[in-house]
Amino acid sequence: MDSLPYELLQHIAGYLLPRHQCRLALVSSWCYKYLYDDLLAWHARKAPIPVPRYASITGFYYPYSIIICDNKVRLVCTHDKNITVDNLTTLISHSVRKNNKIYINVIKIGTFYLTPKFYYKILRIMQCHKYVHRDILITILNSTQPIAQLTSVWKICKYIKRIFNDQDLSIIRQCEHLKSIFAP
Repeated sequence: MDSLPYELLQHIAGYLLPRHQCRLALVSSWCYKYLYDDLLAWHARKAPIPVPRYASITGFYYPYSIIICDNKVRLVCTHDKNITVDNLTTLISHSVRKNNKIYINVIKIGTFYLTPKFYYKILRIMQCHKYVHRDILITILNSTQPIAQLTSVWKICKYIKRIFNDQDLSIIRQCEHLKSIFAP
């Protein structure tokens, strides 16, 4: 970056928004010397870029990184040359596989019911309740209910499911949380 001519740096910075110009200016002393001026100093004071918060947590099989930046909570996992970034604010997952293909998926609510203690641990460590999607909070709240603590909860749900008629089952299928609990 230090070897680029400053005319080229100024030309590139001219197409960026002021906050991104500040980021570019702070990359190195060379960029700072030729890009940072009074206008950028004013923008830096007016709209400061928050410092991301970071934590590392051990999951079931792989280590996870939790990053909170710009009011978004991201869960990053690397395993077997694959990288997965789950956005816990929008419930969208981005995966890069070994073959360099990118996959974008919507995270199903049922996955949170499988490991609610893991997501509760994330919320407790990072204190990011207001940035997390509400379905994750509902899942954690549902998993703290006394009936969910029983070891035979799936047998109880199976018994309750047999009591429902077709109309009740159609209502259950419309709610993602109930569908996750009473799924076959």
